[in-house]
Amino acid sequence: MKSQTPKEKLKFSEVFISDIKILKDIFNQVTDANSVDQKSFGVPFLLAKKKDKIIAFASLIVDKNNKISFVVYHNGIHDDDKTDFNQYASNFLKKKKEATFNNAELLIKNAARITQWLNF
Repeated sequence: MKSQTPKEKLKFSEVFISDIKILKDIFNQVTDANSVDQKSFGVPFLLAKKKDKIIAFASLIVDKNNKISFVVYHNGIHDDDKTDFNQYASNFLKKKKEATFNNAELLIKNAARITQWLNF
């Protein structure tokens, strides 16, 4: 009889400036630089780690209807982990009251600053 190893849980944390290079690398790995608007990088606010390695991040974006939403970028994580991270990010956003999380115009400006700073 085979013993099953317990599934390692994801760890979630807010994004720090020191994380940005890794997040940019994930974004570049999962998007086609020629076809994706680099502004879709958005404003990263939450990341997921497994074994202390960042495997996904959630980024604030403004959708076509000028509403604030988020997108998750990852490099091949399990469906259960994607579901857990999306749920955690959604709940996290509901609790936030800062201007970046509630003001589409400010979010657009902040996203533009980040993409300019990252030299996309």
